Amino acid sequence: MPVLRLDELDDGESAEIIGYDEETPPNLKMRFVSMGLTRGVVVKRVRRSVLGDPIEFRVRGYCVSLRRYEARYIKVRKLGGEK
Repeated sequence: MPVLRLDELDDGESAEIIGYDEETPPNLKMRFVSMGLTRGVVVKRVRRSVLGDPIEFRVRGYCVSLRRYEARYIKVRKLGGEK
């Protein structure tokens, strides 16, 4: 499976976090970690707002909203067969 950015998932798709972009600001990395967005975690895109920003994701049993620019820093690999 190809490596994507978290903001590239469609509603209902799930993916495993494989890391962060090299250019991710340190304070944003710490924020991701505090929200549970760490390597190996499965994330499901729930929906995006009407204007496309923010995007809601389900992670570790709760929902979190990220701005598109934030989600672009998270690298993921899609899980097959879910929609």
